Amino acid sequence: MDVVFREKSDTPQIEEVALSHLSIEVGHLYREDLEDSDERLREQFRRAAPWIETAARTVKSRHGGKARVSTCFLVDDYTPADSQRKPAGPPSQIVEMLVETARSQGFTLDYIVRESGCALSADKPGVEPSAQVDLADIVAGMIVAEPDAGDNGSRPPTADSGWLANGKRAPKPDESAAMAPNPWQPPEEYGRRNHSIFVDVELWAKVEDWTSGAALLRRDFSCAFLAAVWQLMRLGMLRNEGKPVAQPYRLGTDPNLPAEWPDLPTVLQVNERAAPFSAYRAFSLLPHWYLPTEHAVRHILEHLSLDAAIVRQIAARAANERITLPESVTERLGYVFLDEC
Repeated sequence: MDVVFREKSDTPQIEEVALSHLSIEVGHLYREDLEDSDERLREQFRRAAPWIETAARTVKSRHGGKARVSTCFLVDDYTPADSQRKPAGPPSQIVEMLVETARSQGFTLDYIVRESGCALSADKPGVEPSAQVDLADIVAGMIVAEPDAGDNGSRPPTADSGWLANGKRAPKPDESAAMAPNPWQPPEEYGRRNHSIFVDVELWAKVEDWTSGAALLRRDFSCAFLAAVWQLMRLGMLRNEGKPVAQPYRLGTDPNLPAEWPDLPTVLQVNERAAPFSAYRAFSLLPHWYLPTEHAVRHILEHLSLDAAIVRQIAARAANERITLPESVTERLGYVFLDEC
């Protein structure tokens, strides 16, 4: 065991972030959904609008008319294997389309977020990758996997394999005993109730990166893992050496956005009067096909060892505002999965 002694004064102070009562995610669409026209986006916002109104009304009935509610939209621009994959059109065009489409459906969009910023985050435009914050790596370092009883080490740990299960995987048949094979055994969920719902989630894949001229291994993060980072961002649970990360960048009345998506800050504040981006609770309005992803997200979040100082800080602030906050971060997340009607 390695033991590190550190002076108390050397421990970084945990800075606070502004918190709303509720963050409402009004959509999370792929690049293809933003191509050609705003028809797909308009339909998403049309179905989301009544739920936005209901959620805001519910929060204000519980916490008063001055309850803080913000809205956000996540743009999927992350696929490292395809350097050309990015939302169709320049950022200024997509931002204007999102803001105007939301307004046409009767609500105000406060924040636009790049999913790639959940991997490498920047608070300002034009920050070089080397100066950005490795949010995905920070969260990967929090994972605490559950080892199987009697594990013989034949399967690499999560940190190496990039896979995280919620139970005991089905054992591999003993091929050496061909004449008397072991009977098949099913996977088994930890803490199951009568029957198992077994989940094995891919967090990342290791691929060769030749951009430097030599073969280096990099991690391409899965949608589920980046969505887990996204939810932690919304709940104000992430810091880098005690400092806030992915802080909103105010677009202002005279936007001068970079021409390329990778040069954008992670979080764009497109409404000057918006309530804080992060919140005590997060509510997501998503197409129904995101249900499996969010199941995986909750599984990932349940296997993280979050910074205890941040957890205590937010709990204390909630108590000061007389807000009842669940101890588990997964219980602070709510969803509506929208159908096609």
